[in-house]
Amino acid sequence: MKYTTLVLSYIMLCTTHYSFAQDKTEDKIEDIGKNVYAIAPISFSEVSKGVGISYEHMLDTKGIVSLWVPVMFGFRTYNDYLYNNQQNNSATVYGHFYAMPGIKIYPTGNDGKVKYSIGPNLIYATGQMPQGYTPLSSEGPTVNFMKLGIMVNGSLNLNPLKHLYLGLDLGFGITYLNQQDGVTQNTGGLVHFAFRIGYRN
Repeated sequence: MKYTTLVLSYIMLCTTHYSFAQDKTEDKIEDIGKNVYAIAPISFSEVSKGVGISYEHMLDTKGIVSLWVPVMFGFRTYNDYLYNNQQNNSATVYGHFYAMPGIKIYPTGNDGKVKYSIGPNLIYATGQMPQGYTPLSSEGPTVNFMKLGIMVNGSLNLNPLKHLYLGLDLGFGITYLNQQDGVTQNTGGLVHFAFRIGYRN
């Protein structure tokens, strides 16, 4: 009888400890926050540099998978050239917009001070640029471009304080649709880098 009582007491103790540990693990992500709101004061793409904003939401209690939606507003100044390749003194600033919704996967969860993630992003980019642009010339009229592609992005997350988020992102990809004024061009590469700072709750 005493042996049975001892065994039952041990089982109850283990069950209680497991439940407490499980709740503690689940509360961990809740404590540090499942949402990250960030700005990117430094952001680069393959065609421009600019600024960005992003939103990230953890999809599970262990913080392994998250939905991530960054956007970028880029600008680039092209020197104006004459058709005989003589440089003009004027320059034109062109604007670009990038939307990069994707998924982040944290192999060891996202509940520590320093965490790494990797995942795919869909790319939608649009804006204006000179037709026939090369690093040595920008002859021709302005054209509207549109890109659709896919990118693999790696991120380093830093959480030095409970609600402070710092992040570095680096991604490489390729377009599957690249158009200028509705005319399909050759596929090309995609590059994205950003430094982010934000609030986590």
